[in-house]
Amino acid sequence: MAGVSLSILVLDDELAELYTAPCDTPGYRTSGAELGTVDLESTVDELLTAEAPGTSVVDRVLTAALRSIEENEAELGRLDAVAADGDHGLGMTRGMRAAVAAARREPDTVSGALLAAGTAFADAAGGASGALYGVLLAETGAGLTGAEAGDITTAMLADAVDGAVRAFCELGKAELGEKTMLDAIEPFRATLREQAGSEVVQAWRKAAGAAVVGARETAHLRPAKGRAARLAQRSEGHSDPGAVSFSLLVTAVGEELERSAD
Repeated sequence: MAGVSLSILVLDDELAELYTAPCDTPGYRTSGAELGTVDLESTVDELLTAEAPGTSVVDRVLTAALRSIEENEAELGRLDAVAADGDHGLGMTRGMRAAVAAARREPDTVSGALLAAGTAFADAAGGASGALYGVLLAETGAGLTGAEAGDITTAMLADAVDGAVRAFCELGKAELGEKTMLDAIEPFRATLREQAGSEVVQAWRKAAGAAVVGARETAHLRPAKGRAARLAQRSEGHSDPGAVSFSLLVTAVGEELERSAD
């Protein structure tokens, strides 16, 4: 994951004056600015409660996905705590809030909104899940470059998801049966591809159903990747939290697509 260097010091009046002074060097430039504070969480919350700029399909489906994650945050944390550190629910909520806020700032195209959402998700959620979900969102968007929302067919969507899953596998190195998100993602991808000739909503709902089944069946597997692999036996009988969160997301998206189509 990305790194950060953080320096902390007592800021007295003299240092504050120097810190805000104009500066022009090869490594740092500023015209000078007043010191202030930013409440990032409140800023994101404000964006989420404000009226969205239009009714873009990305905004609607990501907001529906966010609500589902918020409702299941505690359960995702409980599943993650079985053999890991228990922060999956919290990380997913942070990531989805940032993704929705970013998509609302980039509402013009499906591709642009998904790319912004993926980048924001990875930054806000952190960890392996943040990077992997960020790739899924961003690469799906890349696969839909130039496509208008109303013109997207199931075949186009399946192609975009195929590309996103390839990028996901290249980054995460997971394989089927290792009790990871992929055990829900791959059934979703394969079913969507099988339904490429069907109407989008119908195809997506079937694919989401396959993801739910895949996530449920991870309870019978032992993890072979990540921190959970060190406590593999403890996780038996419990579904993989990443697989569950993915199934929640795509199910919520399918339900929103169906509502919008009515």
